[in-house]
Amino acid sequence: MDEGNLMKTIMLAVGRISRIFRNNVGTGWQGIAGPMKKYPDGTSYIVIKNPRPLRAGLCVGSSDLIGWTEKEITPEMVGQTVAVFTALEVKTPTGRASKEQINFIRVVREAGGLAGIARDGEEGVRIVK
Repeated sequence: MDEGNLMKTIMLAVGRISRIFRNNVGTGWQGIAGPMKKYPDGTSYIVIKNPRPLRAGLCVGSSDLIGWTEKEITPEMVGQTVAVFTALEVKTPTGRASKEQINFIRVVREAGGLAGIARDGEEGVRIVK
């Protein structure tokens, strides 16, 4: 299973108990788009005037899936629910997390959040429970 389908599978499994969203991390370009043109091989391109970078996602190393998991806590807060930050890094069975991804997971856990590497839906559910 490719990572895109694996991500959908994990989102469906975890989505029953957590509120989870796709977190795309990267840099793209924005500006004034010129007309669409075609190379001789038929692929399309545009020229962007006044280009500037557009950075997306939380930060370098932040997990593929982020959100929150509701938890009821402490006797004096009975009946109240808190949102616990949740982060899942999606990897295929042979995929390896980067140093930045491992660090992000560690920091989330140290702060009391739920985080880990999920290679299937069951593993994702185990992380958030």
